[in-house]
Amino acid sequence: MKPILFITGSYPPEVCGVGDYLHKIMCSNIALDNNWLLFYKRVWGIRYLFKYFREIRSISVGDICLQYPTQGYGWSIVPHLLCLLCRIFLNRKFVVCLHEFSNSSLKSKIASCVFLLFASAVIFTTDYEKEYALKFFPFKRKKYFVIKICSNILSSSKVKPYRERNIDLLYFGHIRPLKGIEEFFDIIRLFRLEHSSLRVLLMGQVPSEYNNYYSEVRSICEKLEIELILNKPEEEVASLLNNTKFALLPFPDGISERRGSFLACISNGVNVITKRGKYSTAEIDKVVYYYDRTSDSAKSVKEIMDFSLEEYANKQKQGLRYISESIPKSWDNVSLNYLQVIL
Repeated sequence: MKPILFITGSYPPEVCGVGDYLHKIMCSNIALDNNWLLFYKRVWGIRYLFKYFREIRSISVGDICLQYPTQGYGWSIVPHLLCLLCRIFLNRKFVVCLHEFSNSSLKSKIASCVFLLFASAVIFTTDYEKEYALKFFPFKRKKYFVIKICSNILSSSKVKPYRERNIDLLYFGHIRPLKGIEEFFDIIRLFRLEHSSLRVLLMGQVPSEYNNYYSEVRSICEKLEIELILNKPEEEVASLLNNTKFALLPFPDGISERRGSFLACISNGVNVITKRGKYSTAEIDKVVYYYDRTSDSAKSVKEIMDFSLEEYANKQKQGLRYISESIPKSWDNVSLNYLQVIL
């Protein structure tokens, strides 16, 4: 059996959620045992289309799987055109993992229709995304699959009870616009008026193109006495999460099961306070707290943080059960699902 070739526009050490996702897959035992290969390019201008196609054609592989979107592709249509060229001129399957479709721009949706119509199979990371695509192309149902993600961060070997944690509140994720950081700051700013002793962290990674934004974030953190923790190894991140009571994750479009920061928090016993959105599921509703966005957000969050220890311990257990029953247990499981879809 020839190895599978995975195509991407971002890969560590670059900061990109999809790049991190693929890195976890490529480091899995399934990938290593089957000699899966990586096709990673940082430049995706149209002039590279046929060059990349010739390179792919020359590689002795079985089938091909492209990850989309990534930071590295930018607005390029080369990934879409590669899909067409490979489907027409190569006797190989061309599978696309489409991480985002429903919330993409109109231009991106139109371009992604190339994947939805012509790829040998399309993998989605949530049922919502699959069902959304089927509204446009219901006749492709047999070619659309769901493979859920699991956390990029290790679960602590021993999850601390809520009462033993000494970090009160944190934000965790990529530090860039449109991630809810501004709303996090607004809530903490009001908290500091009455609760100056709270220990608050902002933890994550900064994509290189957002260094100017990070400078503003760092300045605000200093003023609000927020500890800023960047680019720590996975084991240290897991340890910090395992010592945290609450994560405030105010995603603009609401919580969903493809939010890796949410999964990392829940799997390390952190109680998550967040927003409900169109991607939220009944299972997620049971394991998080939703704050009221229509009135005083800071007051609503504070009310949640004033519940009983018994309530928090129960929510923590529900979160760990959700991870155990509804999310792939490891990246080996995710990779095995890929193998089943592609082959």
